Amino acid sequence: MTGRARLLRCYPPAWRERYGDDLAAYLDDTYAGRLPLRAASSLVAGGVREWVRFIRASFAALPAAGRVRAGALIVLAGWAAFVVAGSGFAKISEHFDSSLSARSRIVPDIAYAVVQDVATVSGLIVVIGLVLAVPALLRLLSSGGWPVIRRHVMRAAVASAVTAGTTIAVAAWAHQLSAAQRNGGNAGYAALFLAWAGLVAVTVALWTVAVIGTARRLTLPRPVLLAEGALATALTLGMLIMLVAAAVWWAAMASAAPSFFGGAPGIGAAWTPQLLATATLMVAGLASAAVGVVRIAQAVRAM
Repeated sequence: MTGRARLLRCYPPAWRERYGDDLAAYLDDTYAGRLPLRAASSLVAGGVREWVRFIRASFAALPAAGRVRAGALIVLAGWAAFVVAGSGFAKISEHFDSSLSARSRIVPDIAYAVVQDVATVSGLIVVIGLVLAVPALLRLLSSGGWPVIRRHVMRAAVASAVTAGTTIAVAAWAHQLSAAQRNGGNAGYAALFLAWAGLVAVTVALWTVAVIGTARRLTLPRPVLLAEGALATALTLGMLIMLVAAAVWWAAMASAAPSFFGGAPGIGAAWTPQLLATATLMVAGLASAAVGVVRIAQAVRAM
């Protein structure tokens, strides 16, 4: 597949079927050789816009009950991104207490405890949502639905096994390093950490795809749909609380123990690449979940 063909795949299938040949001919007439970076970026941006239009149109075409489910699945996708970010936050904050004095650890300890406690509650919310869908899942499997979802589930299971092994290696290495080395001071550990983070992201993404692909095929009663919408809303609130608590923890640590991040005194020095990536993913996950909650609220009103 050529580079141009790959770029065209950024557009929805229906759009490519209608306009793809014309766009490909235009690109061939305009650019004889390799596409300039500006043109390639413009193609990708156009594809994103078309996907947004396609998703909006598809969402609007759904009945109200279908929109509740779609909104809940958007929240689930945002939560998946938040889980990846939370895994990164857990590794970054390992043994942070050892860098603090007794007086300076009050705020970081409270903020960290809030992140942990709300994360536990959020996990329970997701489990409850899955349990509510079990009867519908059993009906799907009994009617011959396993072959449809088997590939997604098996891929996610294999990725989970690989990630578990890598997690053990990362944890064993981390216990031999200082806080500064774990936060960018050791290049080898940083590379392994990034590889581990990538594996976690892939694993969570694969399980999310499996759950979403399965959920789309389930027939859920109205009370279950409304309950799933309420759980998704509570999950989003939990994500917001965790983001605020994580920000408070970071600010307190940057003020009381900047050496924990391997930097000099000052807030700016505490922005390590790992922390920046974690914060960005948290914000992106929360933003996605917020969109899902708005969709759920609109659909519930229509119901």
